[in-house]
Amino acid sequence: MAQRPPLLERNDNYRCGEVLTGSSGRFTSPLHPSFYPLKSHCTWEIRTAPNTFIELNFPGMELETSENCKSDSVTIYDGPLGSSILGKICHSRKYTFHSSSNKMTIVFMSDGSVQHFGFEAYYNTSTSTNSMSEKCGGIFTNLQGVFQSSRMASPDSECVWHINVKNDYKIHLQFSQFQMKNPMSCHSFSLSVYDGTPQRSPLLGQLCETSARYFSSSSNSISIVYTRLHDDTDLGLEFSASYYSVFQNNTNVTLSCHSDYMDARVSSQYLDSLGYSSNSIFLNDPQCHPRILADWLEFHVPYQSCLTVKQVVNDTISYTNTLFTYSMEPAVIRSKKLSLTLRCQMYQDTIVDSLYFADDIMENSLTQHGLYSANLTFFNSPSFLYPVYQYPYYVGLNQDLYLQATLDTTDPTLVLFVDTCVASPDPFDMSKNVYYLIRNGCSRVPDYHTFPSSSPSTVRFGFNAFSFMGRFSSVYIQCQLVVCKQSDRGSRCNQGCKARQKREVEPHHEHIHAVAGPVTLLDH
Repeated sequence: MAQRPPLLERNDNYRCGEVLTGSSGRFTSPLHPSFYPLKSHCTWEIRTAPNTFIELNFPGMELETSENCKSDSVTIYDGPLGSSILGKICHSRKYTFHSSSNKMTIVFMSDGSVQHFGFEAYYNTSTSTNSMSEKCGGIFTNLQGVFQSSRMASPDSECVWHINVKNDYKIHLQFSQFQMKNPMSCHSFSLSVYDGTPQRSPLLGQLCETSARYFSSSSNSISIVYTRLHDDTDLGLEFSASYYSVFQNNTNVTLSCHSDYMDARVSSQYLDSLGYSSNSIFLNDPQCHPRILADWLEFHVPYQSCLTVKQVVNDTISYTNTLFTYSMEPAVIRSKKLSLTLRCQMYQDTIVDSLYFADDIMENSLTQHGLYSANLTFFNSPSFLYPVYQYPYYVGLNQDLYLQATLDTTDPTLVLFVDTCVASPDPFDMSKNVYYLIRNGCSRVPDYHTFPSSSPSTVRFGFNAFSFMGRFSSVYIQCQLVVCKQSDRGSRCNQGCKARQKREVEPHHEHIHAVAGPVTLLDH
């Protein structure tokens, strides 16, 4: 059991914080790296340029841990204070958060007992996540955005634009332009819209076969797939599209899906209306109890416990549990029974909401879509014991560099695979002015080497800085990572190096995008 650090001199109501307006920056808990004061209350507000988005990274933290972070905590708001909460954290691990606008607020609070070393945080801004007009496919997580077909895309490629917004939002998609270069184009290409992920979800429409140019999702996920059908060289289709998201307020039941767990909330008033109390609702595992928050019952459901069921179907990994009511009181038999299926379908975070009501039993199915997340971290040596926290990371021209990619999960059956890595002066662009280190799983530099790891969801590799620092004085390392089920022998993770000479008929694999850096030459 870890020893509690000695208490510093009491300093009631210690306050700190500031407004950060730069395109990137750093801030820490008060007195870091020393112990933070008791009863701290610090607020940082990040305000960046219009039409930009914020990525906030915590490379590590050491706070007093407690259930639901009731003692010491860091709370991240998606905008000004009082906006929707992106996360409330206190555990010793790495975290990454993304804003849906150019504003983000971070609040640190400590109680009057245990103190620790606290945290440091870094943020960067991006303008590219709101528009991917020059890219063939991509993942959108902002509440609104635009995209279009790219003439630079290879005519033999399949492009997938996957939109995955916050839980409890639905997506409205509109094609402002759709033009075929000749009447036969639809025999060579297709542009399909799916209500969720590309392979598992219902087809909302194919634009060649319908006059519809407006589509709505039934959940927080929608996909657009542009596919070449025959061996024509004509690009065939040109289009432009935009989307926006609308919040769906469910006053009875909500479901939030995360990389490693789901949170379900049930209204106490809703249970009362069915004739049940908070003591009569259970998960698959009745030992997983809810906590009571005001007028809500909140179930925290890890994917690896509480008898959560895992299933792999096409392009999703599904995690399912059930909430049901039970009572021995005869009077309750006349009440409607509740059977609520909770489902998180992970297309690398999560999917669908639909409700079915019957007279004698209510079988509710609540599903949300989501995306996995991963971290890319530099280490000082091949022992991988000491991560690099200070950036820019200054290196020598011939210095060996060591990187670790880690999937944010506790699921031992998931595998992480490094598909492509580049060195680039732009942390948000992997297509222009880049130097390839790995491409389609194949090493592109002679000094590339891998290192053993204790977990299949962690990949370690290294290379020499001379490969790319001779071209750029300061770069970011960007990697595209693929998540697979360990038991799936035909998955992309088991295919290794794959030089694509021509298009193959295979499932599309979307990637997790991870960035580390910047790395800067010592002379600069």
